[in-house]
Amino acid sequence: MLPTKAADAKLTTSTCRTPAIITSDTISKVLRQVRAQNLLECKLPTDAPVALFYDLDVFDDTLDRLKEAFGPRFYHCIAVKSCSHGPILRDVYRRHGVGVEAASMGEVMLGLEAGFEPSQMVFDSPCKTHRELAWALEQRIPCNLDNFAELGRAATIMQELGRAEGAGDASTLVGLRVNPLVGAGTIAALSVSTADSKFGIPLSDLDAILAAYEAHPWLNSVHVHVGSGGMATAVLLAGVKAVVGVAEAVNARWRARLATDEAFAATHAGRPSQVHCLDIGGGLPVNYWSDSAECSEPQEVVSFGAYAEELRAEVPALFLDPATEGGSFTRVITEYGQSATAKAGFLVSEVEFVKGPPERPIFMAHFGADTNVRQVQQLHTIIRHS
Repeated sequence: MLPTKAADAKLTTSTCRTPAIITSDTISKVLRQVRAQNLLECKLPTDAPVALFYDLDVFDDTLDRLKEAFGPRFYHCIAVKSCSHGPILRDVYRRHGVGVEAASMGEVMLGLEAGFEPSQMVFDSPCKTHRELAWALEQRIPCNLDNFAELGRAATIMQELGRAEGAGDASTLVGLRVNPLVGAGTIAALSVSTADSKFGIPLSDLDAILAAYEAHPWLNSVHVHVGSGGMATAVLLAGVKAVVGVAEAVNARWRARLATDEAFAATHAGRPSQVHCLDIGGGLPVNYWSDSAECSEPQEVVSFGAYAEELRAEVPALFLDPATEGGSFTRVITEYGQSATAKAGFLVSEVEFVKGPPERPIFMAHFGADTNVRQVQQLHTIIRHS
């Protein structure tokens, strides 16, 4: 974990709900305070002159806008990879009731150490070991399964746990990750909804997907995540719309079976739909090019509110209340990462050396690909400040 210091930079939330963000001017003011107070001083040889800063007012505003945009039936899980600092995670849970999305067992452990209950997490790793998956299912941590081989492993575990029939068991969320094949965004390396994607089960295997749900009544969720960063709103919407279609096809079969199979109906009394949860992933991009929250160039970046409105128009089934409006989904999960965290913090390092030609200087600092993997891979997302 990097050493961290709390910046004393407070931003005011606008009454007209203009997003609060950390601006370049705010960063400059904080850096002057850092320098004046010598906050990056290293007293031990193991210390590093690097610090991570968050403005909790900005973080609060971002999460408030996220919850307001989607409504009360959506459950938002912050991607741990975008904010792995335990005290910050504890604070946003305490203040906002959000969950966490974990892509590895290490991130699961971090979430538990931060105080999250198993039901407040989503375990998304596409490469879970048998022990990891068995432990997660035993703890009733919601899990998304990446492929049919992992589904077979999960089926064996559920049999061992005595939960294979799934009779009335809607408390443990387990679903398949479906690749809706809606295409790539502007960053090909981070787009995972193409035919050659390494994640999920392609929608072209729909018959096998439907058969899997029919064979395993404990499956009660569907997951989609089309990419991270560089994803156009139209691509995100198409991905969500596709998996809603999958869920509705599964539920249509479930209802038909309830109507024709008395024994099945008795076993699953009180469960009108098999899939009652959708996990629509994340993927909303961030405006790294200016101090504004939104932009149209060099790529489209929209607010949570604007995206939620488009979802309401394109995929209204997400928002229908099962009790009063005939909806199928009691919960919709999101997994926003950088779109929920990037504008609320920044990373600072001393520059030890500058070398290279004047027209293309090279700065030697204390963080890089270890903490900024995607930014290092995609250099066009880095803003240069004079």
